[in-house]
Amino acid sequence: MKPGRLILIITGLFFCAITLFGQSSVGIKAGMNIANQVGGDMENDLLYGFNVGGSATFPLSNLISLQPEVLFTTKGCNYDFEEITENGQIKNYEHYDGFWRIYYLEIPLLVKFTFLSDRKLKPHLVFGPSPAFKVKGSFDEDYDLQDFENGILIHQESGHDKGDIQTIKTFDMGLTIGAGVTFGCFNLDARYIPGLWTISEKEDFEIRNSVFSIMIGYSFMLGK
Repeated sequence: MKPGRLILIITGLFFCAITLFGQSSVGIKAGMNIANQVGGDMENDLLYGFNVGGSATFPLSNLISLQPEVLFTTKGCNYDFEEITENGQIKNYEHYDGFWRIYYLEIPLLVKFTFLSDRKLKPHLVFGPSPAFKVKGSFDEDYDLQDFENGILIHQESGHDKGDIQTIKTFDMGLTIGAGVTFGCFNLDARYIPGLWTISEKEDFEIRNSVFSIMIGYSFMLGK
C-alpha cells in the first residue's frame, strides 16, 4: 500500500473515532531519534535523526486512553565492517565504513496511562505495537578492498559509494515503550522502540532496528 493512501485511511479512521469518543484531542509532535541496529556482524554506532507527525487521543477513563499516531521517522546506524576471507593462497580483505539511513512511515497504536489527572503536571506511560512502512533507504560509505597472494598485495581498491539500499524489507514491526508528562496542551515523551524482527531480506544477515526518541507535542481538545 502506498504511504499517501495509507495516510488518508488513517486520517479517516481518526475522524470516525472522534465522533464516538468525547473529550478527545488531536495533536502535532516532533523530536529527535537516536537510532541503531542490533544483530549481524557489523560494529554499529548511533545515528541521529528526527521524527515528526500527529496523534489523536481518545479517553476511555481518567486513567486509560487510546492514542494512535502517524509519524515520519528516521532509523538506521553508522557502521564499521571488516572481513577477511581466505581461499588457498589468496587472502581477501574488505573494510566498509559508513551509515544506513532509513525513512519510515510509522503508525504507533498506543495505550496511554495517565496519572494524577487532577494535577496540572500529569505523568503518563504509553505502550503498544508500532508497525512501520519503509519510504526510502539509503547508504553512504567509504570502502577499502585488498587481495593478497602468499602475503604479497596483488590488488587494492578504495573509494566512496552511496545509493539506495535494495535489501531492506518494506514493512517493519516495533514495540513502543515510553513515559512522559503533560502540562496543559503541551506534552513531552521519551520512548524506546525496539524492532521485533529482522529488516534484512538476506537470510544470513539478521539485523533489527533499535530507536530511542525524545518528542515534544501540542494537543488541541475536541468534542467539547
